[in-house]
Amino acid sequence: MANELGHITADRAAAGAVTQTEFDSITAHRFSSQATGDTLYASSATQLSRLAVGSAGQILSVAAGIPAWLTTLVGAYTFSGAITFSNALTLVKNSAAASSELRIDTSGVDLDARLALYENGVDKWIVRNDGDAADVMIITSGSVTLMTLAQAGGFIVGAPTGGNQGAGTINAVGVYDDGVLLTCFPFDAAYDGRVDIAKWDALVPDRVIPAFTKRDALDREVIITPEQRVKRQHDGARSFDPRVLDPEYYSAYLARERHLPALPGPLDAGKLYSMGAMQNRMVESLDVLAILVAKLHERLKAIGA
Repeated sequence: MANELGHITADRAAAGAVTQTEFDSITAHRFSSQATGDTLYASSATQLSRLAVGSAGQILSVAAGIPAWLTTLVGAYTFSGAITFSNALTLVKNSAAASSELRIDTSGVDLDARLALYENGVDKWIVRNDGDAADVMIITSGSVTLMTLAQAGGFIVGAPTGGNQGAGTINAVGVYDDGVLLTCFPFDAAYDGRVDIAKWDALVPDRVIPAFTKRDALDREVIITPEQRVKRQHDGARSFDPRVLDPEYYSAYLARERHLPALPGPLDAGKLYSMGAMQNRMVESLDVLAILVAKLHERLKAIGA
């Protein structure tokens, strides 16, 4: 029968005339169609059979109760030691499963579950849960804590005072918004009689989109998408209405619109503004108020002269 183990001299084996030496010989038994790398396994309680060698990269597993070569691992697997992948690790969702997941489970053990990202043997990022406070996920680089995500919903960047402030909150050492721009153009309008749009556009830094790179098979960095620079303009300077620098106009505007000229009013309800945009509007409002105070001061001086 194909793929079964037998004596190389079939007629002597059939006659029951195999000697002890022949029986013990490592060269006297073989499979039909035998090849280098084939594996011996028990195909039944009484029969030894041959499993042909698999292809490069295949994994020896079990299918229908007997050994089989698989290209893709199917099912749940538990690894107790270190595993090294020389190529990409891809998770493919089983059609019968709700989703794919890479699970690191330290249930019952007072240890951190870690997902470490290394480059040339140096840890760049480590994502871990805190074994003593399992309600947080911590991202570190070396000994520096970069970010902490609380299971309750708070997000912490760096190590700010106060720590987690509760669900839906962000607490950071500092927040930098590239929408924060210089807003002293009202002074140009007040003392030069005009706002030089080209001047203020030139003061707005370009938005830089970093290049996207990846490593090739020789571990060389390959640029997939080059760095991009997006020109921006100074929207605040472009939309500024110099009429607000007149005390009478400003007073009438407040009575009519019921909000400071640069800030959102009732008609803007529902609009979203970035923190940088709101800061620009508030500082612009202060600049305008300072100019109005200066103008009123000059009027009072003239009255008292």
